[in-house]
Amino acid sequence: MPELLTVFFSSVQGLFSTGIYNILSSNIINLIQYLASIKINKNERELKNKTIKVQLVIVLITILIPIIMIYTNVREGIGLVPVFIIAFVLFYKIRNNAYKVYNTSYMSKTEKNKIEEEKRWVKHKKKIAIEIIIKLILTGVALFLIR
Repeated sequence: MPELLTVFFSSVQGLFSTGIYNILSSNIINLIQYLASIKINKNERELKNKTIKVQLVIVLITILIPIIMIYTNVREGIGLVPVFIIAFVLFYKIRNNAYKVYNTSYMSKTEKNKIEEEKRWVKHKKKIAIEIIIKLILTGVALFLIR
């Protein structure tokens, strides 16, 4: 969420590049923290999991996109918003499909039942999450207007 607010407010003020640098730095920092936590907790074997490999490729792509945008001087504007939304949906679907394909094939029935229960819980929580996101956006707009 901090990146979303930073990109929104910097774009509104005409500083689109600031938002791109924020996304880039955040993604790099998150990747470093993720790999460091794997190393610190001695979970290197988890990197052999195909789902994690897919997720790491997606993270690398999210790092490369802003770098490419910076070096190619992509024209900033509202036209990029649908591109980012499509990329988000695409990455989300790829990640979920990778999880379904690579992580559920070796699970026991009780583990699969827990996942199904968790899915029902997630559906229940989606409504609450949408409310929170709407409130966050409204709060951000209110803060922008109040300044």
